[in-house]
Amino acid sequence: MKYKELRTKLNDTKISYDDKITLIKTEVETELQQIWAVKCAESVLHIYEKEYPNDSRVRDCINATTKYLDGKITSEELEVFRDDAYSATSSATN
Repeated sequence: MKYKELRTKLNDTKISYDDKITLIKTEVETELQQIWAVKCAESVLHIYEKEYPNDSRVRDCINATTKYLDGKITSEELEVFRDDAYSATSSATN
């Protein structure tokens, strides 16, 4: 699928969120999926930070994920940030 066609489908409000996720999983290579996931997380980070302004664990994980995708840290290093972010979000929902 060409990028323009994919972009059009992803912007179509008649296509459900679940169908858009399936489209991305099937039509977009893994690295682009990861970049897209980072961009999605960045786009809603302000919601978490408004509620928890002194907790940087989620932002730190997003930044670490970008570094991982750029080859600047290892998966083991990323795992530490991911676990911290998971703990932060788990605490927030309890």
